[in-house]
Amino acid sequence: EGCRRRGPPRDAEGHDHPKRGFCRATLESIRREFPGLPPQVPWREAALGSVGLTSEECRAAVQYVEGGTVVASGADALARAVRSSRTARGRLVGGLVLVPGVRSVARWVYAVVARNRHRLSVLIS
Repeated sequence: EGCRRRGPPRDAEGHDHPKRGFCRATLESIRREFPGLPPQVPWREAALGSVGLTSEECRAAVQYVEGGTVVASGADALARAVRSSRTARGRLVGGLVLVPGVRSVARWVYAVVARNRHRLSVLIS
């Protein structure tokens, strides 16, 4: 599962609060840790059809789009984004996460965090 929340905080339209959404805060943290990541576009503001994505796919997991093509989703998308960082550490970490075995663990962790992000959001609010 991706960035759907079950509990507060949300704005009047039902969207994550812009300063406290778990997914947004996590991506901001990753951006601070690994400078030079590709731009992130909230799925509600993206032209999903132009890259063949649905809102359901975007709610289910973070998507990594490159050159107008969906390249990866979930843990793989985060790893590819980190690997594209300007830093050697980012390239190393992102590459390691994509190694078989490590990738399986990363996908499992991503799934657990995604299922529980409504509980984890209290840690960042």
